[in-house]
Amino acid sequence: ATRTNITSQLTVLPQVGSVITTTNTDTIVVATASESQTNISYVALFDAASDGTLLYSAALGASPTIAEGNPVQFNPLQLVISITV
Repeated sequence: ATRTNITSQLTVLPQVGSVITTTNTDTIVVATASESQTNISYVALFDAASDGTLLYSAALGASPTIAEGNPVQFNPLQLVISITV
């Protein structure tokens, strides 16, 4: 699987109670579909680009089909990650 470093494209929003939320302010292009059709269902956060530890994973709200040659991307404010501390 391809891992893309998106740290610089995320903005942490003000903490509300015990919830910390971050979202993307720019378009994030993760990868380009290399097969005739790709379905994505989950997003995962790791602490390193290779190896590393899985920190968080979750199902996406929608499971889009990505045609070959098209990018897998999250437009601004489409990726929202909330963590309860």
